[in-house]
Amino acid sequence: MGVKGIGVILAGAVLLLFSAWPLYLMGQELFLERKVRQQADIDRIYVNFLELGKVEILGRGVPIPVTRISVRNRVEAAGESREPLSYDDYYRYMENTASETVRYTREYTWENQVIRIEDETAPGVRSRDSHSRSPLRITINQNDWSVSDPVEVRSYFLDENRYHGYFGMLTVRHRDHDQLVLVQRISEIGDFHVPSLAWRVLSIASDGQVREERFEYGERADDPIRVKYIQQSSASPISFGYRSNMLHVWPSLWFPVLYPWTTGGLGLLLLAAGGTVRWADRRKIKSVRHRQ
Repeated sequence: MGVKGIGVILAGAVLLLFSAWPLYLMGQELFLERKVRQQADIDRIYVNFLELGKVEILGRGVPIPVTRISVRNRVEAAGESREPLSYDDYYRYMENTASETVRYTREYTWENQVIRIEDETAPGVRSRDSHSRSPLRITINQNDWSVSDPVEVRSYFLDENRYHGYFGMLTVRHRDHDQLVLVQRISEIGDFHVPSLAWRVLSIASDGQVREERFEYGERADDPIRVKYIQQSSASPISFGYRSNMLHVWPSLWFPVLYPWTTGGLGLLLLAAGGTVRWADRRKIKSVRHRQ
């Protein structure tokens, strides 16, 4: 029995050792996620795609209107500026203008702070899948915070799909203060090399102070909340974790069900079973010696 117990313990130890690293990485991601959630409440700002001028956040999957933030849309071409009343109004304007370019402006107001996001595209609305490139002009209280890096613009949309993968806005509620956070991807368009991905974050305080951070993919773990900003804003072409991507791979029966969950769990069971057998053997030996 003693030899069997040792064999079971060794088998359990091998399985557990085989599974330890991915299980550790998964646990690390869950720990950092909990840490970030305790640090701040982060919600993405959505512009309602059915009703222009309506701002929402998602609360447990249900749209919740945001009253502290207002938004206005404006299109400008050939010296003429107008605020579209509906999507149909916007589409008609885009199709009928004779100008070579159309400037679109989305203006947010939050805590008396005015944030403007602008892009320029060719007129005409082709399809939902049409893309064009444009630098994104960002002004905060009339101060220019723009960069020259272009983004992909989907001119068919006036909601968050317009800059999907490149730009998003968040409300961030810390224990003692609130912020409006702008997240912009500033790396190359189209084909990309993951280590070269880069972003900048503009954090706006209620008193108008603005702080800018820039970082690359390899620097994201320096401050875990950065990763949450990117995840929530959808300002990335890929999904990734805080320090590893272990929880962001496409699941299958092999991973993570069989490996490392099943192998790790079986390893623990075998260790427990082997330990129990060893403990029972020792008690039996002690009992025999005591009788002698």
